[in-house]
Amino acid sequence: MTKRAKRLILSAFGLIAVIAITTGVLIFVLGGTRSEHPDPVSSSPDEVTAYYAKQSSAFWSDFDSLDPGALPVGIVYENGNLRFDIEAQSHVFFQARGNPKNFDEVRHETSSVVSDLGFKTVKDQETSVLYANENKLCQLQQRKTDKPTYSFACLYTETVNTHVALITQLLELYGREDANSSAKVKNTIIQLRPVEANERITYATISFSGEKSSTEQGYPRLLFGSVDGTWEYVANLNNTTVVNDGKRAVSEADLLRMYDDKWEGVLSNVF
Repeated sequence: MTKRAKRLILSAFGLIAVIAITTGVLIFVLGGTRSEHPDPVSSSPDEVTAYYAKQSSAFWSDFDSLDPGALPVGIVYENGNLRFDIEAQSHVFFQARGNPKNFDEVRHETSSVVSDLGFKTVKDQETSVLYANENKLCQLQQRKTDKPTYSFACLYTETVNTHVALITQLLELYGREDANSSAKVKNTIIQLRPVEANERITYATISFSGEKSSTEQGYPRLLFGSVDGTWEYVANLNNTTVVNDGKRAVSEADLLRMYDDKWEGVLSNVF
């Protein structure tokens, strides 16, 4: 074999080695990226918000990442004529150190990141965007705070549907007690806060927020109780027709229901 042939063979082996090494590096890098990419369906809301924070970290480099407990966060979800504010434990905050970002920029960045997980825009508003994939809902919101602040929160769609169904059920119970209840919930955002007191007793409050007319004195804050899964309306904790004791304004009739023995004292101190 001539020296020229040997050189050609060695060059070929060298080229093959370089290609093999490069391919191996690419497989490792790309493989690592894929392993960090949450599965669109099996991923939890916590994993989605963590992925969003990591993927958009460069975009938020001029912002402070706040403690998740800094502000309460809910996903505002519309169903028919009602609007629900459903508490989301999985969320992240970004607060500007100086100038805020244009919301169009924030929307574009967020939409780009969440599209990797199969999310599509289902409702786009001036200061919020609601996204959905096969089994989760996420919402980007511009918060009303002293400094420009943005939040990104996620929930399972099943959680949202369960909350909506329970609120609807409880409002129907309230409607039987108050013929004007439909007027009180019109054009408002409804918040449900359930509390499991013990193995048998659960209670929940429903609050309302929104613009009131000049003739409205305030929204009711409704208390419901459940024993072994059977719900009933108990009281209006913000009854504007009675004197407020500094914590709540409750009629005598409602107080009697709150102190009923079946609640085992659980509801007597709710306000």
